[in-house]
Amino acid sequence: MSDPTRICATASGPSVMRNQYDEVLRMAALPNVTIQVLLTDAPVKRLWSNFTILDLGGDRPTTVQVDTGLGSAMSMSDRPATVARFTRWFNTMTASAQPPEETPTFVETLKREKT
Repeated sequence: MSDPTRICATASGPSVMRNQYDEVLRMAALPNVTIQVLLTDAPVKRLWSNFTILDLGGDRPTTVQVDTGLGSAMSMSDRPATVARFTRWFNTMTASAQPPEETPTFVETLKREKT
């Protein structure tokens, strides 16, 4: 999931941006990848940093990894209450984001406007 400030930010020149948009489009077409854009006006509480929910299956516990915003520092937890809290946040953001099938059109529009 991404917000528009990340996907709209211009990094380097137009050719670099075109390549980045093409990579997002390539990845969005993969059967095992889902990309959604959380628009800035979406009515949802945003988190202070990035997080990843790791569900490795088997007897391994589901774990949450949170970037702390302090360079390379991060926090990890497999406490059920912590995993449940981040899972709720993720589900709320997913429900508030554009549907995945709208991502290619959104990215193509950015590609035309920004490159």
